[in-house]
Amino acid sequence: MKLLTSLSLFLFITISLLATDTPIGVIETFEGETITMYQHPESRKLNFSKLPVGCDCSNQKFKLFFINEEGKLGKIAEREIKKMTLNKGAVYCKTFKQGSSAAGTDRSMSFEVPMEEDTEMRALPTTSRGKKLVLQTILAKNKKYTFSMFTNDSGAAFANVCSATTGKLIKSENFLSVGFSKSGKTFLQNLKKYFKDCEEFLDEIKKNEETNAAAKKRRNKIPYLQGVGASSCD
Repeated sequence: MKLLTSLSLFLFITISLLATDTPIGVIETFEGETITMYQHPESRKLNFSKLPVGCDCSNQKFKLFFINEEGKLGKIAEREIKKMTLNKGAVYCKTFKQGSSAAGTDRSMSFEVPMEEDTEMRALPTTSRGKKLVLQTILAKNKKYTFSMFTNDSGAAFANVCSATTGKLIKSENFLSVGFSKSGKTFLQNLKKYFKDCEEFLDEIKKNEETNAAAKKRRNKIPYLQGVGASSCD
């Protein structure tokens, strides 16, 4: 009886540990290192202040926190990351600031993004000079262009088009302005031209255009890039 009880306890502990060893994504650094990230071990009731329960990896102040292969909290500076892939179902969290430090109204905000599909993020420039690289979610790519989205430290989302060969930023627009403002309309037209070979990508935009065409008031319209998922058009 004691043997059966001990065996059952051993199997329960083993299964519980294996359940936490689920890969949720991979980091590739500029130095050529590959790091596998694992699912947040909620069953172990560990308290990671930098990685709250519900987040599989968390981007805070340009540092990425995650669970490493040892089941411990790992950390890497965003500037060291060349590419990151997140598996479907993984939860990516990011913290940003709102308000003004000078006015004493600054506060931290965060959001959680469950991956609805396998997602790729790459270090890409946010300005034409390209000196600063940040992780950006890839929404479409072909042999000439890469279309991505990122959220800055203030919580504003931007849509960017970069050269697929040089990585240089070609076009940038506030995500919510695409299709609405004068520059946003030009950006949308250029986007459709750059990715004219990407049928799935264009179909999603077309659906949003039809929805907005039927909306009588601006407040009833949706972002033109809403629901646009990752598409490879090579």
